[in-house]
Amino acid sequence: MNAPETVTVKRSRLEYPYVYARRTHIRWGHDITAKIPNSDKPGLDTISMQNPYRHWETNTLGIGRAVCIDGYSVKPKENPYKALGSLRFGFGRLEVIPTKDAPTGEIQNFIIGEAHITGETHLSGNRNLIAGSAFVSDSKLRGGCYIVDEARVESSDIRESEIHDSAHVLNCELDRVLIYDNAKLNNVHANRTRIYTNIEIDASAIPDGRLEVYKPVWDEWLIPGNRCGETTFDQITRRDIARNLHTFEIQDGDVFSYLPHIRACFDPENHRRQVEQCHCLIWLPLILSFSPVALHYLMRVTPKTRVITGRDKNFLKDVRERVRDTSFNNPLSSVSLRDLEAMLEQEYKEYTERVHAGWRMPHYLKMLGVTDNELKRYRGMSSRCELVREDYVHLFQHVTGIRLGDIRLNSTT
Repeated sequence: MNAPETVTVKRSRLEYPYVYARRTHIRWGHDITAKIPNSDKPGLDTISMQNPYRHWETNTLGIGRAVCIDGYSVKPKENPYKALGSLRFGFGRLEVIPTKDAPTGEIQNFIIGEAHITGETHLSGNRNLIAGSAFVSDSKLRGGCYIVDEARVESSDIRESEIHDSAHVLNCELDRVLIYDNAKLNNVHANRTRIYTNIEIDASAIPDGRLEVYKPVWDEWLIPGNRCGETTFDQITRRDIARNLHTFEIQDGDVFSYLPHIRACFDPENHRRQVEQCHCLIWLPLILSFSPVALHYLMRVTPKTRVITGRDKNFLKDVRERVRDTSFNNPLSSVSLRDLEAMLEQEYKEYTERVHAGWRMPHYLKMLGVTDNELKRYRGMSSRCELVREDYVHLFQHVTGIRLGDIRLNSTT
C-alpha cells in the first residue's frame, strides 16, 4: 500500500448525528447511499491523504469522535502517518462515487459509532464503512466493505462484502460475501456467498490451506428448522441443487478427506450436543433432495423436536414416522456416523456427476415410500425439476416433520 509520510486532518465542529455513506448492498445487487447513525459524540475527523506516487490521486476517511483506534493520536492539520495508530489507510482501487447533497458526501470512507480498530488493520480503496460496535483487528479491507452492529472481523482479507448483526469472521478471505445474524466463519475463502442465521463454518483445524466456499444457494427458507419470512428465490430447482453440490472445495479438490477437521453446520447450538464436527451444511443438497441416508444423518444430529406438518397430519404419516425413527427398528441406526458419512460421500459424488441429467428428488421420495399418486400433488417436480416454495415446504415438512420457513400450510385436500 502506497503510504504517504503525512496525512491532513480536518476536525469538524459541525454536529453530524448521521453520516451519508456510499455502501455496497449485495442482497439488492447494487450500491446505495445509506444514512448511518454516528454516535452521541457526533463530530468527525476527516483524514485526507495524497498518493506520493500519483499526485492526482487522493483518498478520504471520516472518523467519528467515539471511535476507538489503538494508538490513534491525530490533531487538526498535518500529522505524521504513524499518528493513525493501528490504522493503515491507503489507496487501492478507487471507485467513482456519485456526488450526494449531504454534508458528508465528499468523504469516501467512514469509521463511526463506537467501532474499535486494533492490531494492524489496512483500509484501502473506498466505500468502506465500519460503524456501530463493530470490531476489526489485523485485517485488510480493500474497498466496498460494510461492517456494522456487533460484527467482529479478525485476521481477514475482505473485499466488497457486508458483515453485520453478531456475525464473526476469523482468518478468512471474502469477496462479495454477505454475512449476518449469528453466522461464524473460520479459515474460509468465500466468494459470492450469502451466509446467515446460525450457520457456522470452522475449518481452522485443516492441515493447510483454506476451505473454499463458492456461490451456494442457501436461501434462508431452505435451512431446516429455520423460521424465515424473507426470501431471495421463491422456488427450489435442479440448478440450485447442482450449485450446492459444487460449493465446497479445498485446494481445487474435494472436501471429503478433510471432514474430520471441519465443522459446517446450519444449527450448531443444537447439533453440537450430538456431534462436535457436524457436516449437515455439506450434506444439505442431499437433505433437500430427500436422500434417505442424508435425512437419517439429519435426524441423528438433531435433538428430538415437536413434529411440524400443518393441518393434514395424516398425509405421508407412515413415511414421516420411518424417516424420524432413529431406533434399532431402522437399519441405518446401527451404522456409525463415520460410516454413514462414507455412504453420503459416495452418494454425493454420484449425484454430482449426474445432476445435469435431472435431479433425484422423485427417486429418493419413492425410496422413502411416497407413492406416484401422492407425488402428483407437486406439479413441476418431474417435468421441470423444480418446485415452488409453498409446495416444497409442504412436502419437506410432511416427510420430515421439521419446520422450513414460516409458510402456514393448507390441507392437501
